[in-house]
Amino acid sequence: MPRKPTKAPKFKESLKNAKVTAGSTVIIDCVCEGEPEPDVDWFKDGTLIKDEERFRYLYEKGDIIGLEIKKTIIQDEGEYKCVAFNQSGKAECKCEILVDAPKAPEPAKPTPAPAAAPAKRFTMPAAAKKGKKNKMPIERDGIIPENPEKYYDLDEDEIGRGKFAVVKKATSKKDGKVYAAKIIKFDSDSLKFAIREYDMMLLDKMKHAGLVQLHEAYLVQKYLILIMDYCEGKTLLDFVASKHSLTEEDVATYIRGLCEILAHMHSNNIVHLDLRPTNIRFKSGREIQILDYNSARTVANKKAGAVVDVIGDTEFCAPEMLSFDPVLPASDMWTVAINMYILLSGISPFFNEDEDKVVANVQQVKWKFDSDAFASVTSEAKEFIKKCLVRAPEMRLTAEAALKHPYLQPEYASARKNSKLNCLDLMRETDERLYSEEEEEYIEASLVFRTFDEEEYESPEDDDDEEEE
Repeated sequence: MPRKPTKAPKFKESLKNAKVTAGSTVIIDCVCEGEPEPDVDWFKDGTLIKDEERFRYLYEKGDIIGLEIKKTIIQDEGEYKCVAFNQSGKAECKCEILVDAPKAPEPAKPTPAPAAAPAKRFTMPAAAKKGKKNKMPIERDGIIPENPEKYYDLDEDEIGRGKFAVVKKATSKKDGKVYAAKIIKFDSDSLKFAIREYDMMLLDKMKHAGLVQLHEAYLVQKYLILIMDYCEGKTLLDFVASKHSLTEEDVATYIRGLCEILAHMHSNNIVHLDLRPTNIRFKSGREIQILDYNSARTVANKKAGAVVDVIGDTEFCAPEMLSFDPVLPASDMWTVAINMYILLSGISPFFNEDEDKVVANVQQVKWKFDSDAFASVTSEAKEFIKKCLVRAPEMRLTAEAALKHPYLQPEYASARKNSKLNCLDLMRETDERLYSEEEEEYIEASLVFRTFDEEEYESPEDDDDEEEE
């Protein structure tokens, strides 16, 4: 159960007034302590500021919280208030931001004609200059407001498809290098997820061999396209189920690799929260990579956790996610155990045709080792799973502790190698089931790109009075 709050928020350092020139970036910050870690809202002149577009909520170590405002405008001038709150109470502090108009150009230097759009920054689209309401939906330095097909050949065949995106192979027209293009379709409701994934991939903390790296990003109408490292290998269960034989040594290798990546993420206060098998892919040989950061979050306080607005596949979710309690790095370790259970037995511990029963069983931590499937599985493997499938997140194995568990140590290699698993047929069935369930929620999209100075694409469905995709 989540820890009960013991201390209401209190500002150790308050906000300070700031003065900035229009067009530049300003950051206001303060230091607030509380137990559990307080949630934060920012207000300007009494109106709530959303964490999107030019405004970003910041969380740093040492209880520092801040607000970043990019490309400030005169209308940003005013009173700013930070409200921190938890179950014990709330606190607030205020400051004023003054915005000076930019300096006028020197008379001796005539104003140059508008230049072509820089490759890495937003410019006003032509349609907007003609008076049309056509504001950029995402404002981030580094995103290119052009059609990526100008620079890349995108394969017709798909590498993958999910709830929000389609992934295709992309070959650079400049040098022939191969990448993966993740084409994220967004609307007013899902826009925040596209922004979060882009912001997450920019973090230096995400630089790790087991995490896919971002190369470029493009923005067109309805789509954000992330050009990323190309991971050619199969997904976790597809790869393992295609093997001729399987031992616990193989399983331990995959679980160790997964925990090593998570140990890096968790040490940097990042949780993934959607480690279903299709988001784990083999890069080469036995090396794995974790994909899809749509659900990933930065958790300012790893002990208190944070409440998030995402839920992945129910049978892979930790109990706290289903009850909307704070998630922690331990939430990922619950899912590691689910994947390990499937790798060892071919079946899923919480699967049930009735979704309500799945939710109830997860929240009650009602599961068992199938007697037939685990008949020959070592006791250390079972012990590893038991230490992760615990209701209280703070009582689960951490990623670092998992790497030190006896099951993953060299001394246990002989026992792992001698334990042969006869579960490949069941694993293929589970893999097929999971794919079919995901397909029910797959995004429908035309994947026709239109820049913001082009007319909006109308898909054929519109002619039949169906919703445009």
